[in-house]
Amino acid sequence: MTQTRQHITSTVILAYIALLFLYIPLRGQFFAADFLAPVIAIMLLERRVLLALRRRPYPALLAFLAIAAISTLCHAISPSGDNGYNLAVFLYLAGLFVFVRENPPPPALLLRCGVILCGLILLAWLAELTAFIACGRGSLGFAFISTQMDGTAMSFLARRFAFTFQNPNTLGSFYVLPVAMVLSGLAPRARHFTLRQWLLCLLGLGLCLLPLVHSFSKHAVLTGAVMLGFLADACRPRWPRLSRWSWLLIIAVGLICTATVLWVVFPLKPQWPVINTTSGMYMIHQNIYAKMATHTPRGFLIGHSPAEIARLYPQLADHNAIRNTLEHYNAVAVLDSFAAFMDPHQEYLNILSLFGAGALAAMIAFWISSGVKATTMARYFLLALAFCCLWDDLLSKRWLWLAAAILLQNNSDDKNEMPPAATTLPEA
Repeated sequence: MTQTRQHITSTVILAYIALLFLYIPLRGQFFAADFLAPVIAIMLLERRVLLALRRRPYPALLAFLAIAAISTLCHAISPSGDNGYNLAVFLYLAGLFVFVRENPPPPALLLRCGVILCGLILLAWLAELTAFIACGRGSLGFAFISTQMDGTAMSFLARRFAFTFQNPNTLGSFYVLPVAMVLSGLAPRARHFTLRQWLLCLLGLGLCLLPLVHSFSKHAVLTGAVMLGFLADACRPRWPRLSRWSWLLIIAVGLICTATVLWVVFPLKPQWPVINTTSGMYMIHQNIYAKMATHTPRGFLIGHSPAEIARLYPQLADHNAIRNTLEHYNAVAVLDSFAAFMDPHQEYLNILSLFGAGALAAMIAFWISSGVKATTMARYFLLALAFCCLWDDLLSKRWLWLAAAILLQNNSDDKNEMPPAATTLPEA
């Protein structure tokens, strides 16, 4: 790639990330960042990029898109119809992934831009915290306020930091992108940090975590996994055994978070019994989508059209079970909406219900093949993503595909190491 072309592609990628960061919705799911999609599509037609599609992990991704296209066509010719929107979304996201992975911005540029994004989020959090202290429940618009949690033992969830995203869980999933940018820039030098540089690095990571912790989002597992991967790789020469088994921490945290979805194992009520005795709120729609996936052999093989999903959902809803669960959340008033239609909030069921078992198998194969010979940060990110997809349909998030592309641009941890002479940093 010529230097001029690298400048152009890096500018397009960073402009896209900056617009995503501002989170400017224009109409429906169309955001300001999407204006750059035609530019990205044209640049994807470069011969070098097209030839790269023959290499791992792209064949599995192309297989997923082919199966999804066949399923969509089958839905389109059925009475329920299908406008192809969900297929178009995955085509778009796959294009983003390929474009960024094959045209990665320089690590130093990623580092600078990532630091700026993390710094702006931290400043917004500090401003929101100051407004809360000065004005009680006042907000500058960066907080998500949920009054239904006021009467529970989890009243601290009534106010969560959401930045510009309006939803703290959206911020929780987005956060991994700027952190991945920062740590991808630091990774080549980390093994040769001085003590002072390590102290500054750990201080910076700690400050980055403050707004994320205040989001109280389980998606923070993604950011934590990337940070853990960075530290594990950097510390491998000194503590190889600790680094080798650090992935078990992701497994443990992932299982705990999953338990809070299957059963709400934290107290929701100030009086006895404080522990929920029913399955969690997310299991309402996940149970319905699981029934839907096995409703007919045809649905299991090729999925359902959006119209068919909307028709089947209320038929498969159990009103008594829904009421029993919502009572623990002081949210019986929203029973009708839960019984009428909800997204699955589980990516495996989402793909299975839309495109069938073959598409789900291809998507899983794609992410597994992506992790082969990947860096520690990338493998830990993919492991955390596998857990997070159990409680949200995350693969529709543009920033997660961008983060994956940035983390997967190198083939192994060996490329994350430079000779000490080449990585001497100025003293702080």
